[in-house]
Amino acid sequence: MKQVPCISVVLVMTMTTGSIQAQNALEKTRQEIRRLEKEIREKQSHEQSLMEQIEDINREIGLRKKLMKNLASEKAGKEKDIRGTQTRLGNAQKQENALRDLIARRFVSMYKHGRKSDWEMLFTLSSVNQVLIWVRYQKLIVANDRRNLRLLKEKQQQIAMEASRLHQEIEAKESLIRSTEREADILEERSGSQHVLLNRVRQDAGALRQQLEDRRKAYSEIQRRIQQEQAQVKPRAPGRKVTGDGRQFSTLKGKMKWPVAGKVVSRHGIQYNTVLKTETDNLGIDIETTPSAAISPPCLGIVRYVWWQRGMGNLVMVDHGNNYYTVYGYLDMVLVDTGAEVDSETIIGHVGDTGSLYGATLHFEIWRGESNQNPEIWLR
Repeated sequence: MKQVPCISVVLVMTMTTGSIQAQNALEKTRQEIRRLEKEIREKQSHEQSLMEQIEDINREIGLRKKLMKNLASEKAGKEKDIRGTQTRLGNAQKQENALRDLIARRFVSMYKHGRKSDWEMLFTLSSVNQVLIWVRYQKLIVANDRRNLRLLKEKQQQIAMEASRLHQEIEAKESLIRSTEREADILEERSGSQHVLLNRVRQDAGALRQQLEDRRKAYSEIQRRIQQEQAQVKPRAPGRKVTGDGRQFSTLKGKMKWPVAGKVVSRHGIQYNTVLKTETDNLGIDIETTPSAAISPPCLGIVRYVWWQRGMGNLVMVDHGNNYYTVYGYLDMVLVDTGAEVDSETIIGHVGDTGSLYGATLHFEIWRGESNQNPEIWLR
């Protein structure tokens, strides 16, 4: 008698770790959008300046782009789940077919030979010992038949469960696709509104003055956070995590890779605004690049701060150890959180195409302690 190996029906978790992380990121971004929408509604009770409207829209666009990235990640995870479920479903169906075939052949054998054959076999046995062996053999056959029928029932239940799971996963994927399409429509609408406002601002001296003032405040906030970090260095706060080798950073002077590919359109130090006829101190440099360009730090580090600041949009500060810091501004989408370890291969975010009012621009700063450095001296 052919034996079928014991098949245990195990409920396999189809939700992969990556899919769970994608869902968490998705919900976190949705919560950020809800908070921003509430903030915008509250602001609408008083008249907003053009710059406030533009920055709020820019902030929302960045969050919605991040949401779409999260949706794409969740969709990819769901597609992986679907493939896994389809594989298990196919294997279960093959095993069910094998069991059905085995049981069918067993019943055909019983029909052909019947109980008469059993009695004939019994009467031909010449000893009691042979009779006992024959009886045990018959019991084994019956037990095996029952076992195969039980396994067939379990396999049918597994198939039903996997089929149900597959249906749910396909529905979830279709829901994600619909959500992505809705977000794309909203993004297109918001981007159109932003470009209309930008065209007005570029011809409005008052709005440009407001932008310069907001940028000065952003610089003050960056300096405040640098000072706050330095206050924790000596002595370092208990449990404060440090990643990165400051000695490695110091060797990069003149050889540092660019955070994005592009050209410098606003240099470090005092800059003269020809429209407003005013001077401003640029604590970093502004690099003109392509919209949505990926941003990477120069070397190992840990993200100390991720925040949004009027006048500079989304900002990220990275601690590279030994009092070295880099700061990145005008990001329309941030892909890291505070405390994240990063290196030169990490994409920490993407450049926005309207945050600076003059196209896709990254603001980049280098600090050694509270001393502001000229990034152009460091870049190769």
